[in-house]
Amino acid sequence: MRYLTARLTRDLRKKMVLLAGPRQCGKTTLAKSLLDVRGQYLSWDITKDRRIIREAAWPKDASLIVLDELHKAPKWKNLLKAVADEFGNKPPVLVTGSARLDALRRTGDALTGGSTSTGCIR
Repeated sequence: MRYLTARLTRDLRKKMVLLAGPRQCGKTTLAKSLLDVRGQYLSWDITKDRRIIREAAWPKDASLIVLDELHKAPKWKNLLKAVADEFGNKPPVLVTGSARLDALRRTGDALTGGSTSTGCIR
């Protein structure tokens, strides 16, 4: 998984990044390794984090926001599109989840002005 670190870091400067792959392959570990003291990790599986995610109530001056397991949220693609439309890439957002995130490849609707990147781990 560490082989993706440089590419993820570079892509996060410009766009929202979606990282998908099978369970237990290291997506969350990789995402957390990219966080510094100003970054924030939010998981859809954690009840208090769900409210923050729904309301986009994370610090807008964060260095990175990690949204983990977001594919479990109802209408998660609409949520991401709203975040991209309202905030652009400030702060950078890394979304991790199951291979269901691959559905974005087929939607034809880029979340951040045609620069959406899906990193799939197989």
